[in-house]
Amino acid sequence: MNHEVETELKMLLEPAQMQRLLAGKFKNVPFIHQANTYYRSNNHNHYAFRIRERNGETLFTLKEHQGDELMEYEKAFTGALEDDPELMELLASFNEYQPFEVLGQLDTLRADLDTSLAVISLDINFYNGTYDYEIEYEVKKPHDYREAFTAFLNEHNIEFKQNKVSKYRRFLKTMKEDDHAA
Repeated sequence: MNHEVETELKMLLEPAQMQRLLAGKFKNVPFIHQANTYYRSNNHNHYAFRIRERNGETLFTLKEHQGDELMEYEKAFTGALEDDPELMELLASFNEYQPFEVLGQLDTLRADLDTSLAVISLDINFYNGTYDYEIEYEVKKPHDYREAFTAFLNEHNIEFKQNKVSKYRRFLKTMKEDDHAA
């Protein structure tokens, strides 16, 4: 299992900003579909995890806040989650036990631009009748990533505005709105 501190910057995009990126650096970068299914256990320990299916691969991810940092645990697996002892042991270490509740699915069309310093991902996200656009800058090697990402955005006449709300939180918000509508 991989685990590492995740270092990334994210920004929600307006449609016009998305179009500039698609006409610029992402012009010939293909989009790949990924389905993200979010889960939690019935004990509601404030941990949630996702299983992502992309290109025939199934990837488990759990993210844990550690102060200002985000520790990410990931493992590719086959078969059922419950049949993977390493994943079940990790979940138990967070007091997450079966049965697991499926919260829902968020679908993403993602284009990845891989550079020597970072992976820059352009996402179109669909969840609960909502869609949005987002760009992520995930650091691969230490560098002044904020400056590099800002420069990349400036090339497309986009001002950097840090997105503090994760896909998961945006997804949850739409679920709560659906609950109030019923």
